[in-house]
Amino acid sequence: PAITVEGAATARAVLGRARALGLDMPVTAAVAALVAGELRVAQAVDMLLSRPLKEE
Repeated sequence: PAITVEGAATARAVLGRARALGLDMPVTAAVAALVAGELRVAQAVDMLLSRPLKEE
C-alpha cells in the first residue's frame, strides 16, 4: 500500500533551492533523505550529531 508523507515534496524542493543557493541545510537534507528511503532514522541522527560544532 502507498503511504502519504506530508511535506515530502516540500523537503525535496527546499533542499534543491538551498543547494542552488549554496546553503548548508543538514536537517532538511536529513528529512528529505528519510522520506525518500535513503536513510534510516539512526543514520540521520548520527549524521547530524557528527557535524563539527561551530558558532552561528
